[in-house]
Amino acid sequence: MLLNTWTKSATCLYRYNPTGQYFARVRFGGKLYRRALGTNDYQLARRKLSDFKNALGRTDARAGDTSFGAVLDTHGSTLGKLGARSQKD
Repeated sequence: MLLNTWTKSATCLYRYNPTGQYFARVRFGGKLYRRALGTNDYQLARRKLSDFKNALGRTDARAGDTSFGAVLDTHGSTLGKLGARSQKD
């Protein structure tokens, strides 16, 4: 007999039956994100899922392929807009 290992608990929320842990499965910007929520409690898992979705909304997917040098250049250009006292080392 085949046991169901995963149970869908809510939208984007899955429970792994052998351990009882909850996992998030969210599609954002055409990409699938999966994360262990680290809890066995349903209500806490729902709150952590909400936090995970909000964190995904704050990220900029277009910056994913940006080199470190380009990020430093962008950061350097924002420093020029600061006052003289803020630019001190």
